[in-house]
Amino acid sequence: MIESVLPLLESGGVRLTLAGHEHNFQVSETDGRTFVVSGAGGKLREELPEWFDEAHTTAWAAQAHLLLVEIDGPEARLTPVSGLLPDGSLHRMTALTRKNEAVRPPIVVRHEG
Repeated sequence: MIESVLPLLESGGVRLTLAGHEHNFQVSETDGRTFVVSGAGGKLREELPEWFDEAHTTAWAAQAHLLLVEIDGPEARLTPVSGLLPDGSLHRMTALTRKNEAVRPPIVVRHEG
């Protein structure tokens, strides 16, 4: 993937990549790019993601969710949602850093340039 896909992302100026299937939520940031794995709609994978540091993972959560993505020009706001609150508003899922510090949504990704 690094040898074949990364050069394509670089040449295309891609700053945000969305993927799924890890059964949890992960955000990684490296070289001006943000990679998001949002794949916990059903079965959960509760252990810390493999290669956490090597993948430059900045936040993760083992909670069922869906990902709300709002694009406004050069800015993307990513909000993992884990359900509805009693008043009908969205329950925004909090992710954690490796040191268990809270990362509250939305996660904002800006394209500079």
